[in-house]
Amino acid sequence: MSLRANPLSPALVREFDRTRSFFARAAICHAPFKSLYFKPRGEVLACCLSDRYELGRYPEQSVMDIWRGARAKDLRRAILRRELPPACGGCRKEIEDGNFTSFSGRWCDGLPYNRKQPTALEFQLGNTCNLECIMCYGVYSSAIRKNRENQPPLQSPYGKDFLEEMGRIIPGISLARFSGGEPFLMDIYYGLWERIIDKNPRCRVRVITNGTVLNRRVRNLLDKAAFDICVSLDSLDPKTYASIRVNAELSQVLENIEWFRKRTAATNRALSVSFCLLRQNFKDLAPVVEYCNQMGAYLSVSPSYYPAETSLRTLSPEALGMVCDHLALVRLPSSNERERYNLDVFNKTANTVRGWLSESLEPAVEVSWEEFRKVAEERFVKQLALESAMLPPDEKNAGTRLVMEKFHAVLDSVSGKWQPDSRHLRAISGTDMTGSYEMFLNLPVEDLKAQLDDLFERPEWWW
Repeated sequence: MSLRANPLSPALVREFDRTRSFFARAAICHAPFKSLYFKPRGEVLACCLSDRYELGRYPEQSVMDIWRGARAKDLRRAILRRELPPACGGCRKEIEDGNFTSFSGRWCDGLPYNRKQPTALEFQLGNTCNLECIMCYGVYSSAIRKNRENQPPLQSPYGKDFLEEMGRIIPGISLARFSGGEPFLMDIYYGLWERIIDKNPRCRVRVITNGTVLNRRVRNLLDKAAFDICVSLDSLDPKTYASIRVNAELSQVLENIEWFRKRTAATNRALSVSFCLLRQNFKDLAPVVEYCNQMGAYLSVSPSYYPAETSLRTLSPEALGMVCDHLALVRLPSSNERERYNLDVFNKTANTVRGWLSESLEPAVEVSWEEFRKVAEERFVKQLALESAMLPPDEKNAGTRLVMEKFHAVLDSVSGKWQPDSRHLRAISGTDMTGSYEMFLNLPVEDLKAQLDDLFERPEWWW
């Protein structure tokens, strides 16, 4: 992927910098200078948001070789040119839209800088998970990969050598963030946590958990460590919660959150809640905000885009209008800093939904099948390039050739069966295609055709 992009205008940069501290203004984003993010298959990126630009892949390269490598240097140079390249498109749009205070890269601004090594590490080292959430898929859940996708377990590249190299890096970091899968079920994380406790106990550690695991091992860990805990909570209604977080029980999770609340309060650490916004739970957002206020927890909201039938964005204009009307009637308190923060999160979420409504009201313009196919193929080819970038050349060439043959066969099977329009183009341009390479590599063509036929029979997937 090219890193070239038009620089942000000097006037826009000045306006953005007025919202930042003096030292933060040295770069538009500090993630490439301070952070590394590790993904399940060994992909290493600057942060979780730059998902289309790999700095390298472990264990083909050591962590420090990746940090000092040419791709990392190229990204840093682009950032210093006041460019946010295509890999950073989401953050660039936030700045261009004037959403300065919610700029996603701001989390790195206050971290210390060390030219020799990263000072922040983000770990997503595996997919071990006990849940089968409806908005998730197998690369992030071993249970889904086994039971829903009927795929073999992911083979993790991270082991003893990785822990040994981390042991040399950990003394110099200020922040470590852990997600999954379910972090408290992942053995390698305990190896990392033990090293942090031993070598750098002042490091800030943040764990994102589904809240279902609070066994003796977790309690013993948190008895000797001070961690920030973020719990995923998508509803306070037991039936709705169970329909979303398959295999989880709300009453047990709420009991565990209370334990986490007491522990984080005793160690002067933060408790937060992550809410995934879905068609199934938009009415539950306000009650969860009120719950967070009562628990002293900060809220974050992540809209679901996959699968399409869970996403508000793909609703009809009429249905989106009803969602907007519901959110507009909500009244929430703002008597203290935390309540004001959570209210702001709620309001920004409501604004996002209103933006989707505006999009859905734009008149549909028919487009040719050839134009739709061109856009779909461009998106697919970019995703394949990303997912196969670090494979051995022979494996990459053979795999990509087979995947593209299947892709063309699938598109040929539906060509001319329906009339695409501008809504289809918008939907395919924004579709999450993560996992495309592996899915097309492993599934028979007939299964892929059946999936596509099913999508075309369901207009709710597109708008």
